[in-house]
Amino acid sequence: MLVFDYARWIAEVEDTKCGGTIYLILLLLEGGVITKREAREIIDGIIEKGWFCSTELYARILKRLEEELFSSNSYLSWLYDDQVPFEVIVR
Repeated sequence: MLVFDYARWIAEVEDTKCGGTIYLILLLLEGGVITKREAREIIDGIIEKGWFCSTELYARILKRLEEELFSSNSYLSWLYDDQVPFEVIVR
């Protein structure tokens, strides 16, 4: 069993949301911890270091970062709606 599979299982058992790399970055953005510019720099930086996502997902991420209206749904709900893979438990 891979670590992220175990994390998903624990999250399911605990009835807790489970998010991955992009989820965590968007959560920081939503909480005002980082700016849109910083979020973009982090995403581009992790890609340069070898993190992989499809070009389709990258385009969707950038589209969300460029949205003018901010709400928790505008940044985070699309991750769950489209069932993007997750690997980190977030409490």
